Amino acid sequence: MFKNRVLGRTGLVLALGMSLSPGTAGASIAAPTGDATAAACPAHGKRFQIGTSTRVYLAGPDGVAYAIPNETVYFQLWNTWDGLTRWPGDTVSSCFGGSHLWSDAYLIRDPSSPKVYIYDARIGRFRWITSPAVFNQYAFASNKIREWPVSWEEISNDNWDN
Repeated sequence: MFKNRVLGRTGLVLALGMSLSPGTAGASIAAPTGDATAAACPAHGKRFQIGTSTRVYLAGPDGVAYAIPNETVYFQLWNTWDGLTRWPGDTVSSCFGGSHLWSDAYLIRDPSSPKVYIYDARIGRFRWITSPAVFNQYAFASNKIREWPVSWEEISNDNWDN
Protein backbone atom coordinates (compact mmCIF):
# COMPACT_ATOMS: atom_id res chain seq x y z
CA MET A 1 0.00 0.00 0.00
CA PHE A 2 2.81 2.44 0.86
CA LYS A 3 4.47 1.70 -2.50
CA ASN A 4 1.20 2.48 -4.30
CA ARG A 5 0.90 5.81 -2.49
CA VAL A 6 4.49 6.73 -3.40
CA LEU A 7 4.04 5.62 -7.01
CA GLY A 8 0.72 7.48 -7.19
CA ARG A 9 2.35 10.66 -5.91
CA THR A 10 5.26 10.18 -8.31
CA GLY A 11 2.87 9.71 -11.23
CA LEU A 12 0.98 12.86 -10.29
CA VAL A 13 4.20 14.83 -9.97
CA LEU A 14 5.44 13.57 -13.34
CA ALA A 15 2.07 14.30 -14.95
CA LEU A 16 2.27 17.86 -13.68
CA GLY A 17 5.84 18.22 -14.97
CA MET A 18 7.30 18.84 -11.53
CA SER A 19 10.13 17.14 -9.73
CA LEU A 20 10.24 15.72 -6.23
CA SER A 21 12.37 17.36 -3.63
CA PRO A 22 14.91 15.45 -1.57
CA GLY A 23 13.42 14.39 1.71
CA THR A 24 9.90 13.53 0.59
CA ALA A 25 10.59 9.78 0.82
CA GLY A 26 10.99 9.99 4.56
CA ALA A 27 14.68 10.87 4.56
CA SER A 28 15.56 14.26 5.90
CA ILE A 29 18.20 16.32 4.19
CA ALA A 30 19.81 19.64 4.72
CA ALA A 31 20.25 21.90 1.73
CA PRO A 32 22.90 20.50 -0.61
CA THR A 33 26.32 21.83 0.10
CA GLY A 34 29.42 22.18 -1.98
CA ASP A 35 31.69 24.80 -3.41
CA ALA A 36 30.74 25.29 -7.05
CA THR A 37 33.49 27.87 -7.41
CA ALA A 38 36.18 25.22 -6.85
CA ALA A 39 35.71 23.90 -10.40
CA ALA A 40 34.01 25.15 -13.52
CA CYS A 41 31.68 22.15 -13.82
CA PRO A 42 30.59 19.13 -11.78
CA ALA A 43 33.00 16.23 -12.20
CA HIS A 44 31.83 12.92 -13.62
CA GLY A 45 29.93 11.04 -10.96
CA LYS A 46 28.72 14.06 -9.03
CA ARG A 47 25.06 14.47 -8.17
CA PHE A 48 23.89 18.05 -8.22
CA GLN A 49 21.00 20.47 -8.29
CA ILE A 50 20.92 23.75 -10.17
CA GLY A 51 19.71 27.13 -9.01
CA THR A 52 16.74 26.73 -6.72
CA SER A 53 15.42 23.64 -8.54
CA THR A 54 14.77 20.42 -6.66
CA ARG A 55 15.64 18.33 -9.75
CA VAL A 56 18.69 16.10 -9.19
CA TYR A 57 21.22 15.54 -11.99
CA LEU A 58 24.10 13.10 -12.36
CA ALA A 59 27.20 14.22 -14.27
CA GLY A 60 27.58 11.23 -16.57
CA PRO A 61 30.71 9.84 -18.22
CA ASP A 62 29.61 10.81 -21.72
CA GLY A 63 29.17 14.57 -21.36
CA VAL A 64 25.49 14.20 -20.50
CA ALA A 65 23.73 15.50 -17.41
CA TYR A 66 21.29 12.75 -16.43
CA ALA A 67 18.16 14.22 -14.85
CA ILE A 68 16.80 11.87 -12.21
CA PRO A 69 13.00 12.07 -12.62
CA ASN A 70 11.87 10.92 -9.20
CA GLU A 71 12.81 9.32 -5.92
CA THR A 72 12.06 5.82 -7.18
CA VAL A 73 14.82 6.02 -9.78
CA TYR A 74 17.13 7.89 -7.40
CA PHE A 75 16.86 5.25 -4.69
CA GLN A 76 17.50 2.44 -7.21
CA LEU A 77 21.07 3.78 -7.38
CA TRP A 78 21.84 5.48 -4.04
CA ASN A 79 20.90 5.03 -0.39
CA THR A 80 20.84 8.65 0.74
CA TRP A 81 20.78 12.23 -0.49
CA ASP A 82 24.32 12.71 0.89
CA GLY A 83 26.74 14.15 -1.63
CA LEU A 84 24.42 16.54 -3.47
CA THR A 85 25.87 19.91 -4.38
CA ARG A 86 24.19 23.02 -5.72
CA TRP A 87 25.40 24.74 -8.89
CA PRO A 88 24.38 27.88 -10.84
CA GLY A 89 21.28 27.74 -13.02
CA ASP A 90 23.20 27.63 -16.31
CA THR A 91 25.37 24.63 -15.33
CA VAL A 92 23.61 22.06 -17.52
CA SER A 93 23.75 24.21 -20.66
CA SER A 94 27.30 25.44 -20.10
CA CYS A 95 28.94 22.23 -18.83
CA PHE A 96 27.30 19.37 -20.70
CA GLY A 97 26.64 18.40 -24.30
CA GLY A 98 23.04 17.90 -23.30
CA SER A 99 20.77 16.55 -20.65
CA HIS A 100 18.61 13.47 -20.62
CA LEU A 101 15.66 12.65 -18.43
CA TRP A 102 16.59 9.22 -17.14
CA SER A 103 13.19 7.51 -17.18
CA ASP A 104 14.72 4.48 -15.48
CA ALA A 105 18.10 3.37 -14.18
CA TYR A 106 19.19 0.53 -11.95
CA LEU A 107 22.22 -1.59 -11.13
CA ILE A 108 22.42 -5.25 -12.12
CA ARG A 109 24.88 -8.12 -11.96
CA ASP A 110 24.55 -11.41 -13.79
CA PRO A 111 24.92 -14.18 -11.16
CA SER A 112 27.52 -15.90 -13.36
CA SER A 113 29.79 -12.84 -13.61
CA PRO A 114 31.40 -10.28 -11.29
CA LYS A 115 30.61 -7.46 -13.74
CA VAL A 116 28.15 -4.82 -12.56
CA TYR A 117 26.05 -2.95 -15.11
CA ILE A 118 23.86 0.11 -15.03
CA TYR A 119 20.69 0.15 -17.07
CA ASP A 120 20.76 3.31 -19.15
CA ALA A 121 17.21 4.11 -20.29
CA ARG A 122 18.62 6.69 -22.72
CA ILE A 123 19.95 3.86 -24.90
CA GLY A 124 17.77 1.04 -23.59
CA ARG A 125 20.74 -1.19 -22.72
CA PHE A 126 23.04 -2.16 -19.89
CA ARG A 127 26.40 -0.38 -19.65
CA TRP A 128 29.26 -2.13 -17.90
CA ILE A 129 30.65 -0.17 -14.94
CA THR A 130 34.30 -0.77 -15.76
CA SER A 131 35.82 -0.98 -12.27
CA PRO A 132 35.15 -0.71 -8.54
CA ALA A 133 36.87 2.69 -8.68
CA VAL A 134 34.31 3.95 -11.21
CA PHE A 135 31.47 2.43 -9.15
CA ASN A 136 32.77 4.36 -6.13
CA GLN A 137 33.36 7.54 -8.16
CA TYR A 138 29.62 7.61 -8.88
CA ALA A 139 28.87 6.72 -5.24
CA PHE A 140 26.48 3.96 -6.28
CA ALA A 141 25.16 1.81 -3.44
CA SER A 142 26.30 -1.82 -3.61
CA ASN A 143 23.17 -2.98 -1.78
CA LYS A 144 21.11 -1.69 -4.75
CA ILE A 145 22.64 -4.21 -7.19
CA ARG A 146 20.03 -6.63 -8.49
CA GLU A 147 21.06 -10.12 -9.55
CA TRP A 148 19.50 -11.21 -12.80
CA PRO A 149 20.73 -12.95 -15.95
CA VAL A 150 21.97 -10.49 -18.56
CA SER A 151 22.33 -11.58 -22.17
CA TRP A 152 25.00 -10.16 -24.44
CA GLU A 153 22.27 -8.69 -26.70
CA GLU A 154 21.23 -6.40 -23.84
CA ILE A 155 24.74 -5.03 -23.23
CA SER A 156 25.92 -1.81 -24.84
CA ASN A 157 29.41 -1.41 -26.26
CA ASP A 158 29.37 2.02 -24.59
CA ASN A 159 30.79 1.31 -21.12
CA TRP A 160 30.10 3.39 -18.04
CA ASP A 161 33.49 4.75 -16.99
CA ASN A 162 35.09 7.98 -15.90
